[in-house]
Amino acid sequence: MKSDKKYRQLLKEPKTKERDQQLSDIRSLYGFSEYELHKFVKNVQRKCKEHIGSFEAQKLATRAFQAVEKLHFSQVKKVHFKGFNEDISVENKSNNTGLRFVNGCILWGDSPTKKNPKPKNWLSIPLSPKPNDNMHT
Repeated sequence: MKSDKKYRQLLKEPKTKERDQQLSDIRSLYGFSEYELHKFVKNVQRKCKEHIGSFEAQKLATRAFQAVEKLHFSQVKKVHFKGFNEDISVENKSNNTGLRFVNGCILWGDSPTKKNPKPKNWLSIPLSPKPNDNMHT
């Protein structure tokens, strides 16, 4: 996108609503949007659905896009992504599916049922908060 002659020419022009709209149109043409990244992640997440839910994948995609977007708009000089062996944090859009906090436990995956009492992708971790921790349910 940055090698696009029209895009580079528009960047040199004074800021106007029309110029900003044209830049936005070019970014859309190249698929540079959070929504396009969500569409890409949707297909990747399906291959890993035992390990990560769609909401978690979307939140990770949003965070990645925001980091790259800051780089694109020169708000930062470098983007730092986590390495393979580094700890990561995971968010979810809802407390009803995927990763959730229920009755003092972190739950992830399919809950046990009568039909499937031991699902292979089930995780339940009880939390023991420290006295200073502020727990929101």
